[in-house]
Amino acid sequence: MTFKDVFSHEGEIQKFKDLYFNAFPQEERVPFDFLQNKIKYGNSKLLTVYDQNIFVGLLVLVFHKDMVFLWYLAIDDKLRGKGYGTKVLQIVEQKHPGCRLVLNIDEVDQKFDDFVQRQKRHEFYLKNGYADCFVKTREKGVVYELMSKNGKVNYNDYKQMMIAYLGEELYNKVYELVE
Repeated sequence: MTFKDVFSHEGEIQKFKDLYFNAFPQEERVPFDFLQNKIKYGNSKLLTVYDQNIFVGLLVLVFHKDMVFLWYLAIDDKLRGKGYGTKVLQIVEQKHPGCRLVLNIDEVDQKFDDFVQRQKRHEFYLKNGYADCFVKTREKGVVYELMSKNGKVNYNDYKQMMIAYLGEELYNKVYELVE
């Protein structure tokens, strides 16, 4: 499997956008222009994922100190259940040895209509070595649960990473800790 930088390979932007807008509901998406603009600071990457010449998925990574935040990971609907998600996670870990890997998932609670899907996603990450951090954040009204691998991540770690990426003013407008 290979990762391609969206802005270094012709045609990748549209593939990325198509899956990004299809895989994530509007309330969970950051505007694409914002993601694109942040690339110039060198602390994030927008990647497309390939198996040979088959487009498999997308990945948005944010880097801060010893942390790599897997902000967005999506596998094409037609290719889910074939081990691609696990392979992507393994490659990210191999490319960033010694780093704490961080991600957030939709809150897992029976009150949601898609509870089974949320539970399966949680189990997928547990199976791949991620652990619950027991930290919940609210971002634009959506509650997420933090998970990490290769070391625990607390709320302050996460907050500092997101402030470094977003800036303090935007962070304070969008994020809050859920007790």
